[in-house]
Amino acid sequence: MRILFMAGAAAAVLVTTPATAKELHCNVRKDIVDQIDGKELKLINEKYNIKVKDTYTKKKDRVTSNDYNKFVHIKFGEELSKDYWTNVQIRPRTSGECLNRITGSDRRYGDVDMWSGAYCDTRQHKRAGKLGMEPTATPDRLWVAVGKAFTTTKISHFASFWDDTHDGFVLVGVCVENK
Repeated sequence: MRILFMAGAAAAVLVTTPATAKELHCNVRKDIVDQIDGKELKLINEKYNIKVKDTYTKKKDRVTSNDYNKFVHIKFGEELSKDYWTNVQIRPRTSGECLNRITGSDRRYGDVDMWSGAYCDTRQHKRAGKLGMEPTATPDRLWVAVGKAFTTTKISHFASFWDDTHDGFVLVGVCVENK
């Protein structure tokens, strides 16, 4: 009986452990490419492989996930955040994929619901609410905020990178799961 219990417990651990890292494609400020491109990011119960697809050099009013994901489009404004919270905006990319739920990840609480409902507008982004930032393991002052966008048929992971400038946090990159 003890052997059966131990085998069952081991199987449960394998099921709850993520099998592979999610691949995130990113649009980032050029000066942080070396810090994140090709790196694995581990947060809470998820692993993310970071792939930089596009870069920019000048300050932008907003940074988006471009066309890396065919289900959702992620947008962050290049606001200077004075605390550890930021706003995220998401829209479905096609009318057949309505946005149903948005969660943000928090080290203390895991996935936290930010918004739920039915949002099918493919032109305007849904303001989801506050997303918490966490420090990364990079030697520089990079912070990351991650979440998930649930549509009719898919769950898409997303992330944003922030630079701690001592005056606040400045957005330096947006990523979305490669789907």
